Amino acid sequence: MSGRPAIPADIKRQVLIESGHRCAVCGRFSPLELAHIIPWHKSKEHKAENLICLCANCHGQSHKGKWDEKTLREYKKRPYVIRQREKEDIKPKPRISVTLWIDLELEEFNEETERWIQSVLAGFLLIPRDMIRKVFIEKGSLKVTIELPERSAEKLLDAYEKEDTRSILTQCLAPVVLLDLRRAEGERRRAGLPKPREDRPLQAGGPPSREAKDTHLYRTYKLLEGLKPWARLFLILLLVIISWSAVEVAVRGFPKVISMFTGTPPVAVRYDFETGEMGWVPQDKPEIHAIRYVFQSSDTSRTGGYSLGANVKLNGDDANLAEGEVYVNMLQTPPEDITAPVNLENVQVRVWVYIPENVIKEGKIGGIQLFLKDDQLNNLYGSYVDLGPEAKIGFWFPLSLLPGEVRPPFKGYRDPDFNPKKVTMIGLKIDACGEAGCVLDGDIFIDSITW
Repeated sequence: MSGRPAIPADIKRQVLIESGHRCAVCGRFSPLELAHIIPWHKSKEHKAENLICLCANCHGQSHKGKWDEKTLREYKKRPYVIRQREKEDIKPKPRISVTLWIDLELEEFNEETERWIQSVLAGFLLIPRDMIRKVFIEKGSLKVTIELPERSAEKLLDAYEKEDTRSILTQCLAPVVLLDLRRAEGERRRAGLPKPREDRPLQAGGPPSREAKDTHLYRTYKLLEGLKPWARLFLILLLVIISWSAVEVAVRGFPKVISMFTGTPPVAVRYDFETGEMGWVPQDKPEIHAIRYVFQSSDTSRTGGYSLGANVKLNGDDANLAEGEVYVNMLQTPPEDITAPVNLENVQVRVWVYIPENVIKEGKIGGIQLFLKDDQLNNLYGSYVDLGPEAKIGFWFPLSLLPGEVRPPFKGYRDPDFNPKKVTMIGLKIDACGEAGCVLDGDIFIDSITW
């Protein structure tokens, strides 16, 4: 309403801090809203004791479900972060070591790579990053042994055994290539588990040893020897088909071969900014104006010679500069050979972002999200990524989103009526997250939008 004044920054900060910058009900990080416990039309005032931090979903449910004042005050008194701490056992929890095989040389493994692996695993397991400790690294296809809480380690090992969740994990770790993941040898002995076979190949394609090859050949020979003639013929035909598929992949490329069988277009770069801004524009609403303008830039790029530069002035003290968006309307500027609305159901959308170190103001933390809109302007916001002194600064990092799932992404948001089969807009949102003062000031860069 036009007559309602904005909530003062110091009160907003106080309410966000008391809830741990999370929804007081469900614990989501974003998008967050400050709701009045006694409605504004009755109280006509912004006081910290009358405000509670809720995500957009819980805020809507509080109105639909007509949550009373007593309910909201109980959530304010014991928000999600406090309730979670009360559940934690005071006793130290057992930890388990897990070994990852990574396609890197020892000298290529640096602090940046270690931080990236810790951040991805922390997001995948929904635990703080400092709960993941590097124990030691070895040469080989680089072996990195980490230590995790017992439940998190079991969750990670179980996820890697399943093909669908293993695929998600390896995609999240990109550009780091994960070859295999196993329980560390010492942990296997302590748990009384049998020693793994020496001939076990790396699950993601790492080459087995010469001894393993010899063992596989011998076992294959013994297997064929005991089969009936028709079964041998079937196996030979299967090997011919697999060999043909391998040749097709080598000649045509894996995405095109998959496209031949499924009828879906292969993953491709849809916006590379080699010819200009390609229809990407900043949001021009007065209250979402932290991205002031965009331009084709040759300062840095992930592929090719150009990227999209976006000039940012993100300031938590200014209501007009606390948020910003840059997006493309595909109805007006569709990618080559694409007609909008676009069917992106269960298709991974990826955007690469580069934020220079001099853009982040010392001690300040903002956030960035990938989002999609359908033809009815329903929203799907991807995982919310913090930007701060220890975050993804000074190198290209990806933001990914997989439309189609009913539940919203972790630390994201999804309108109930969002239709992934009719996507018309793709964009990025930056947010000061209630942080006072200037958070970002300068140019950030976007490149290689793929699906």
